[in-house]
Amino acid sequence: MNGDPLANLKDIHLPPQPSIWPLAIGWWLVIGAIVICIIIIIGIGVYRYKTRTKRAALAELKQFNQKFAKSSDYRLLAKETSIFLRRLALSISAKNGAVCGENWLELLDSLSPAQPFSTNYREIISEYPYKKECPPFDYSPLLTDIRGIIRRQL
Repeated sequence: MNGDPLANLKDIHLPPQPSIWPLAIGWWLVIGAIVICIIIIIGIGVYRYKTRTKRAALAELKQFNQKFAKSSDYRLLAKETSIFLRRLALSISAKNGAVCGENWLELLDSLSPAQPFSTNYREIISEYPYKKECPPFDYSPLLTDIRGIIRRQL
C-alpha cells in the first residue's frame, strides 16, 4: 500500500436544498384554519353590523323598563313609549315620520306582529302623554308588543 488510502475517495454530493413549494399537508391545514377563522370573523362582523339597530332598540327598551320601575310615573311611561315608537317607526322607514292621528295608529297596526296595536293601546299611545294625570295601566304587554315589533321589523 503505497499511497494515501483516502486519495481514491470521491467527493460527497449533497442533495439539493428542499424547496418551499409544494407545501406539506400540515401547512395546508394551517392555511385552511386561518381562512376559516377569517371567514367566521367577517361573518360575525357582518351580523353585528346588520343587527346593531335591533340591539340598540332592545337595550333602550330594557333601560326604559328599568327607569319606569323606579319612578312608577304612568304619564312619563306613556310619553316616552310614544316617542320611542315614533323613533322606531322612523328607523324602519323615513316616510313613517310624517304620519299622525289615525294613520299613525294604522301604521302601528301594520308593524305589530300579533294583534292590532291601536285596539289595545290607543289611549296609552295617543292620549295619555298629554294628560296631567294618567290612570295606572299594565305596561308589561305593551313593552312585550314593542319588543315584538323590534324583532320583526329590524
